Amino acid sequence: MTEPSLVALLQAAADTAGAYGRFPGIGARGAVWIAAEVHLMFAAFVLGVPMFAVVTELIGIVGKDARYDKLSKEFTRLLVFAYSATALWGGLLLLIAVGDVQSAAAYLRVPREVQKEADGEEGANGGE
Repeated sequence: MTEPSLVALLQAAADTAGAYGRFPGIGARGAVWIAAEVHLMFAAFVLGVPMFAVVTELIGIVGKDARYDKLSKEFTRLLVFAYSATALWGGLLLLIAVGDVQSAAAYLRVPREVQKEADGEEGANGGE
């Protein structure tokens, strides 16, 4: 099996560059990546804080130290913000991915038969 040449790889990359829309400054791929990364970070925080709060609460109960109880309550207060931020970044990710990435938007909006006809291929009924 032969490996693709560098020219073929560059040509493939150039062909996909037009599939993404324009986003000021960082480009559409960068915008999707940033929104996805921040969304995942807040989601990890939402999953980790309750576990951390349970552990600190148990340490406070076993050690009879009120500092750990206060610490767990402070962390659980952050959950409301974290849930909201996770939802907002997820919505932004969806908006960027569907609205700016043209190939994804076209795939979701246009039926396959219409897309094939627009591309010059045969329709769904075999060109009849």
